[in-house]
Amino acid sequence: MIKMIIADDERLIRESLHQLMDWKSVGVEVVGVAADGEAALELVRTLSPQILLSDISMPRLDGIGLLTKIKEEKLNCRVIFLSAYSNFSYAQSAVKYGAFDYILKPIDEDLLMETVVRCVQAVKEEAQAALPGENDTDRFIANTALCGLLLSPNPPAPHDVDILSSCGIDLAGNDLCIGALLHSDEKQPSHDIPPLPGNLEQIIIQNTAVFSDDEKLVLWTGHSLSREKLLRDFSSCLSNFYRALHGVFISNPHPVSEIKQFYAECSFAMLYPRLGFETSTHRFCDGAIILNENYPHVYAAEVLKAIQKKDATAVKALADRMFWRFAQNGQIYDTDLIKLKCITLLDSLREDLYFTDGPTKDPDSDMLITAKKLINIQHAVSNIYDETLAALLRFCAYFESIENFGGSLLVAQAVDYIKENYASASLADIAEKLYVSPTYLSRIFAAEMKDTFSRYVQKYRVKISKKLLLDPQYKIYNIAKMVGYSDVAHFSKAFKQVEGISPMKFKNISNQGGRITGQEK
Repeated sequence: MIKMIIADDERLIRESLHQLMDWKSVGVEVVGVAADGEAALELVRTLSPQILLSDISMPRLDGIGLLTKIKEEKLNCRVIFLSAYSNFSYAQSAVKYGAFDYILKPIDEDLLMETVVRCVQAVKEEAQAALPGENDTDRFIANTALCGLLLSPNPPAPHDVDILSSCGIDLAGNDLCIGALLHSDEKQPSHDIPPLPGNLEQIIIQNTAVFSDDEKLVLWTGHSLSREKLLRDFSSCLSNFYRALHGVFISNPHPVSEIKQFYAECSFAMLYPRLGFETSTHRFCDGAIILNENYPHVYAAEVLKAIQKKDATAVKALADRMFWRFAQNGQIYDTDLIKLKCITLLDSLREDLYFTDGPTKDPDSDMLITAKKLINIQHAVSNIYDETLAALLRFCAYFESIENFGGSLLVAQAVDYIKENYASASLADIAEKLYVSPTYLSRIFAAEMKDTFSRYVQKYRVKISKKLLLDPQYKIYNIAKMVGYSDVAHFSKAFKQVEGISPMKFKNISNQGGRITGQEK
């Protein structure tokens, strides 16, 4: 699948492009959506899409600025612009700057699909041209197959024998294997990594799955070595000769049949530097002391409480605790199960935050969609952790921004609504219109206005009714209905609670030109 991002500041267009077009039929998957240019650029950096479908006029960073950034950072992404008629010449200029094409609004769906198909074809042709030469083809195929095998959630199948044999690994054998994930320092190119002694260099070359320029996973067969000696020798060798690496992360030894454990355990060990492990070589087993501690389950209610307190430290501590549970007793969870648990937590928090006691919006908001997609496309446990923690902290920051900066605005909007709809205004209706929960609105309203919502509405209705009572053409029962009371009795009771006098007495005194004294009340 070719990955694509959609960016448009108009939500209706953004959602229509995302949800109503059959992108999968042309081999395209929408992996993210953005409402402005800065957000789109961040998604391009993190998700590495081959195609960006973007409005040319957006807030924060417009289309030309976005395209320029993509070119400057050498991000391999083709840009298709959407342009209003008034921006036609602007779109033409964008093509000169390197955009793949532009499409005028209102969007012709057939033209849009045709343009994306042409872009997909261009991406595939570029990828084909970049394939290695004839002498490297066998190694390229073997590496691709080995990477797929290491990341597969399934155990090796009989047809995988040839792949493993090409790496000197016997699927039917009893020898243990061990894996190491090697990360190059950002300042140290991968080709500058120093050589290993003796025949180990050839073993490393033959048995390495290259995931990217700075990430490689090495498999080493123990050839009858014990588990302890294999782990000790392999760790010592790599730590001595790979000091130029940013990190070496080593799995436990396993039979070849458990090959999927290698990448999972290595990538879990990548969490250790975040938790204070200071050595450059990190073994999965080094976390044994922590992993054997009794970490209780992390429940959404605990995370929700930390978010509502805007306590980012507590949020991170809970995320750490949750991930430690994924590898207790030396057994790591299946990677897909880890992703599922993280996404389920986000969904649960979304429901609690948006519908119980916090700011609400569309449950399939752009932020949540992007967070779940980012989690779902990760292979490394450490990357799943990073994306999950980032999503939790965004929840925390969003809740804090609404609490600190949005409360006054929301209350002002609620007051405006009451003034325009005092006869029918209800807490539930206003909360729905403002995209907040009734509980949340009630709380911030009382804090801001120093009065409850219902009391404020009552006072405002009485205020309006006092003006109407001065007009002789209105009867009291008419006024009661005009300000939102079903009968005179309820209206009189509410009026007297506020004014200390019945509406009839207020009307009589007012008509006589008198003033209401404390004694008359």
